Amino acid sequence: MIATLLRISRTSLRRDRVAQVMTYVLPVAFFSIFALVFGRPIAGGPESIRVAVADQDRSFASRALVAALETDPLLRVADSTVAGAAPSVRFDRARAEAYVRGGGAPVAVVLPAGWGATFPRLDGGGMPAEVLADVSDPIATSAGMNGLLLGKWIHITLLGVSQIVVMFV
Repeated sequence: MIATLLRISRTSLRRDRVAQVMTYVLPVAFFSIFALVFGRPIAGGPESIRVAVADQDRSFASRALVAALETDPLLRVADSTVAGAAPSVRFDRARAEAYVRGGGAPVAVVLPAGWGATFPRLDGGGMPAEVLADVSDPIATSAGMNGLLLGKWIHITLLGVSQIVVMFV
């Protein structure tokens, strides 16, 4: 009974050209279009994320964190308001927040003065570093971005812990 139904379906599919196109060509075309629209670029790899850094501390720990961020291939670190312009003006918290609000970067990391003296504190009592994120950018608000930044903190402290405050602007 089932073999007869399959034979009838195969015969009717063989005779109907529109059904053949819808069965064999249309799914491949839809898959290809969705892969082009939603997929990653084949040759370029993942696009890097611009991160503004406001290092107001200038301590050994803060410079080590900025250096760790700069060596990450997924991040492009900006530490002045006008990249490449002379003289470059270093970010402070207000400039970094304005830079994120203006669309210059989806994320800004603010290291306040005195941050390096309390970093790392294993009891969680260290001075907080702020991560300012653009809420309209899905990459900035993702857990992956916070995990990437936290990984850099862990990298420079060899598993020491400091307090991190995430603010969405």
